[in-house]
Amino acid sequence: GGETSSEARPGLLRRVGCRAMDKTKSKGRQLATIRQHALAVLVIVYAIVFCSTFKANQSLRPTTLHGPARELRKQRHGSRVRGTTELASIPNADGKYQWTSGEEVTQILKKKLPFPDALDRLRFLPGGLNMTHAQTLHRCWADPNVYRLHFPLGDRLITAISHDYHLIYMLIPKCSSSTGRSLIKHLFNATQESMSPVGRDLSTRFRNYSVITSIRDPLSRFYSQYDEVFLRYGPWMKKKKGRAWDYVRTFDHPFPYLYDNMTDWPDYQEAFCPAHLIDRSVVNFPKEWCSRQPTRENGTLSERFERFVHDYDGLRPWDLHQHLQVTRLSNRDTGKPRRVSTIYKSEDTLSFWTRKARKLGGGALPDETRKVNARSAPRRFNSSLVSLETKRRICRLSAIDYCCLNLELPPECEGSVTCSLDKNDRGVPRIQPWFHPNEA
Repeated sequence: GGETSSEARPGLLRRVGCRAMDKTKSKGRQLATIRQHALAVLVIVYAIVFCSTFKANQSLRPTTLHGPARELRKQRHGSRVRGTTELASIPNADGKYQWTSGEEVTQILKKKLPFPDALDRLRFLPGGLNMTHAQTLHRCWADPNVYRLHFPLGDRLITAISHDYHLIYMLIPKCSSSTGRSLIKHLFNATQESMSPVGRDLSTRFRNYSVITSIRDPLSRFYSQYDEVFLRYGPWMKKKKGRAWDYVRTFDHPFPYLYDNMTDWPDYQEAFCPAHLIDRSVVNFPKEWCSRQPTRENGTLSERFERFVHDYDGLRPWDLHQHLQVTRLSNRDTGKPRRVSTIYKSEDTLSFWTRKARKLGGGALPDETRKVNARSAPRRFNSSLVSLETKRRICRLSAIDYCCLNLELPPECEGSVTCSLDKNDRGVPRIQPWFHPNEA
């Protein structure tokens, strides 16, 4: 409370200044600590937000082998997953089936993976199995109740058999079968014989024979089937004489509009080979000339084709050339496949039989391959005018061939056909189309 001497004042000032500086430093340290804590909190909050966002994005993105869209891309590019030990699939809403990969289906069929007990069916895309065409066919089931009219109906089936080389060639219409039959006859001394259509002969007198057949892309084959049957049942054929044509003369066509304004062959020929386009040098032989020319039709025939595809249910063929490929290779009583050793694609016919002859020491091909007996003619309706939806419907009607022969879908039909793997009454896995023609 008293006055301070002039000598004591400087010391006092020094002490006051030090205290002030100490307080300032203390406040600075406190602010630095607060800033560090605040920064740490911000880092933690940012990390939490980032992790939450990342997990959310991951949950929305399909992972390996999960989801039909992902599976479509995998199968299309032929990817395979090796060493898989468990199924990686996505269940549907009711949990009755799963989308899965062709590789996983392969593992189940080869008994390297169990069939999921909780599921009725597995769904997969055609052409994605790591199996041959013949191996896939042997796991197929063609329901006789569904495909009854697609099975061979007679008691005996015409077959080419080489007893010298123990080879059997089973014919499937519109799969280069005429060429194959001619080649096995020329190269291996095969003869044409009849055989049981249910396969009994294959397990008895022909049990040591190799059974061979050829197949074809179902979309391309459907075009060829239609051309063949259109020609065989045209009004011009009703004028044929002889007992062999009795059936055609009395046949009541289920789709008569196909022949509107056509009463004879020239009417049909005018549609795909108009008279004003015929080369003058062949006016005396127009039919032969037109049969070798690309179609010149303007849409009349293709429009009728599209209408037919829309109306045809795929289950009531009226000619054997319309039969599905799988049913021609299956037992009509049980729906199970007959024994087939080797299946090749029709476009590989010449190369396949050439290799076979070299391996077994058979004969040689003719110097000119055209000497091989084969029936071939340009398509008479313009398939380039066929709509995308019509092509996709054809693939759906032929689904069993794509699924049971392990054939890839053509680009136009991607996404239109899927396959099913379920189990029969004995618990054995079997392949079927996901939808039959009556459900397509």
